[in-house]
Amino acid sequence: MSFVYRILRSYTSMMVRGRGIPPFIHSSQITTELITPPLSTCLSLVRICEQSLPGSEEVAADVIQREMNNLYDKHATYDNASLLAAFQAHLIYSMVLFFYLTPGGPVPFLRQAVIKLQEIACVCSRRGLMSVSEQQGIRPKWEDWIVAEAKRRTLFTMYFFDNVLSAQDGFSIYLGTELKGLPAPSSKALWQSSVRQEWEKIYNIHLADWVDSLFRIDELWPIPDDLDEDGVWASGHHNSFIQPDPPLRLSFCSLRFQAFISQSPPPSIWPQDKMAPRTPTIAEIRASTEVLSPPDASAKVVKVGTFAVKFGHTVSLQEAEALRFVSTNSRVPVPELFETIVEPESGVIFIIMEYIDGKSLGDLWPSLEASDKPEITDQLHAALQDLRSLEPQSPSYFGSVDRQPLIDGIFWTPDQDPSTSGPFNREEDLNEGILKRLAETEPQAHLILLRTLMSATLCNHQVKFTHGDLQPKNILVKRTGLDGSQRQKYEVIIIDWEISGWYPEYWEFCNATVAGRFRPEWLDVVQDIMHVYTSEYLMIQTIRSLLFY
Repeated sequence: MSFVYRILRSYTSMMVRGRGIPPFIHSSQITTELITPPLSTCLSLVRICEQSLPGSEEVAADVIQREMNNLYDKHATYDNASLLAAFQAHLIYSMVLFFYLTPGGPVPFLRQAVIKLQEIACVCSRRGLMSVSEQQGIRPKWEDWIVAEAKRRTLFTMYFFDNVLSAQDGFSIYLGTELKGLPAPSSKALWQSSVRQEWEKIYNIHLADWVDSLFRIDELWPIPDDLDEDGVWASGHHNSFIQPDPPLRLSFCSLRFQAFISQSPPPSIWPQDKMAPRTPTIAEIRASTEVLSPPDASAKVVKVGTFAVKFGHTVSLQEAEALRFVSTNSRVPVPELFETIVEPESGVIFIIMEYIDGKSLGDLWPSLEASDKPEITDQLHAALQDLRSLEPQSPSYFGSVDRQPLIDGIFWTPDQDPSTSGPFNREEDLNEGILKRLAETEPQAHLILLRTLMSATLCNHQVKFTHGDLQPKNILVKRTGLDGSQRQKYEVIIIDWEISGWYPEYWEFCNATVAGRFRPEWLDVVQDIMHVYTSEYLMIQTIRSLLFY
């Protein structure tokens, strides 16, 4: 790890002294035409650390911390280029704080900053870590490749930096197995090409050299002594990878060697008292015959060992991010999220979660004793109160987590048009998005009437975080044993966070009562666990009938 430490420190020194850029920033990103404010500010700001006077480190650290907080607060609003620059700048600031301004070791701000850095990395990664052409094995556009390669290099460097911090605190380092399948850093010649034509020639050679497949990050994981044919091939691949190496590649080889000589599995990032079990492979998931989802579901859910896995072309990473957000920021009972996988060939997303050994509320409710039901409704009421306390990024924000569009079918468009799908900054804009959808089928005279009705009923509402599909099928109930009075105890878990986000306060009630006439007992439960919105219910029912029936 000392080798990685020295490399990262050299990157930081390079920036502070103004002697170049680290190898996770491409030269084109700092040209006058393409440089973005997060990166231009960073390049100037870190120079204040060079030859700082005694006692001035605290002032420099304060300035950098304010800029880091500013980047974090704004990151979800950035376009792709600015988001990448914000990710890179935040990483540079973190390394400057560690290597230059906190010689006594990480301070509480830095530890929190690294968590925020990982959140920025997550948003940046969700917008794509490989171009379509890379996935197809053909030469991409130069501009697309620069962005994708810069993202990956910045992500890899963040992992190294996190490992340095872990080592400093005496914790295990880890290999980042969630990065499995991503291409390893490209060659120095390819990365440093500053002319399109030159880059295209080198990339063609690159494709010829790696005609079978690109060298992947997971090929740098430990290879056992008793090599099989795949191991021999991987070792040869590794030798081809290391020959023209810049330091970033050598850093990966250093980590691989450390894990290899330890003769132990890759260290876990989980606490030792809660080690993460091995998650299933795509092949194991597809081979499962224990199907949990109904036959008509748009996505498939299967049981694989102790996991429930949701996958399909309609599954999005947005659902996993919503689940992670709710789990991290509330006490709402949800399944534990272990991993998300994107299948390179198909683009299918797999969300690997904890398997809940329980029954849906729809199946269980008719068999419950009347005395058992209040315990379940009380838990649901408490969960909804907690959920609705989750504050949006701004007081009038209507949208999904990380400033993504709303997924509810009312706002659906093929290309997620922001004027229809959001996110929105006002309830009036959200209503206009609904009217734009209605305009696809309704005549102008009817739209005028609908606008008048909506202005009178769908107005002046608070923003509340909303599950969006709170139906009996999405509420699982576990029997947890008997209490002191020998009465059955229950635990409620809420699943399927696909369309969750910040909606007007009435949205949860209106969606929970969809098709309620077929489940009168559920209508009674809904009125017990949440506030009833009468006029809004009638208006949304009208809108849904026009759009879907």
